[in-house]
Amino acid sequence: PSDRSVTVGPKGALSSSRIHLHSTCLVDDRESIVGRTLSMKMRYQMTPFQVEVESWDATEAIIRCVIPQEFTSPGQSAVIYDGNRVVGGGVIR
Repeated sequence: PSDRSVTVGPKGALSSSRIHLHSTCLVDDRESIVGRTLSMKMRYQMTPFQVEVESWDATEAIIRCVIPQEFTSPGQSAVIYDGNRVVGGGVIR
């Protein structure tokens, strides 16, 4: 702000291969999704992308993106699907 400039980096510089979630919940808490390859959306109209669930508990999760994703923003909701079925979600940390 002091010199009124904006610095822009190369495309992909803000991509994430791991997404940390908090406030997690599962539709069926008897179902384990750790180690499974599922799909995820962070915005309503985005195309779902493949993820692997590395860890999941009642409050936090770590999700690995098969292809790194751009524009992951803290506070956004992330919804995880098995096909067309919602299995869980959380808030991006």
